[in-house]
Amino acid sequence: FTTGSLPTLLLRDSAGQLGAWDQCGGIAYTGSTKCPKDYVCSARQPGFSQCVPGWIPLWYSAWRTGDCGGAKYAGPTKCPNDYACKYRSVTLSQCIP
Repeated sequence: FTTGSLPTLLLRDSAGQLGAWDQCGGIAYTGSTKCPKDYVCSARQPGFSQCVPGWIPLWYSAWRTGDCGGAKYAGPTKCPNDYACKYRSVTLSQCIP
């Protein structure tokens, strides 16, 4: 390639980059699946996948980013300290740092 094509390559590589804790998959999801460095796209429930830290055990990540609301949700709504219940969709709210 030539020097003139370098910016295009860099833009293409960074396009679609998700942030930590962003949705990366699920039923009818059509967005990016590219999680940030050291994060993995993990199925949180059948219709929702999320970028979670790849270095923490699955049980820990599931507890810390557990459900706290949504349509037909009947569980606890209080999140651990330093976490907030964040709206994700009509059917899902989660504890997010």
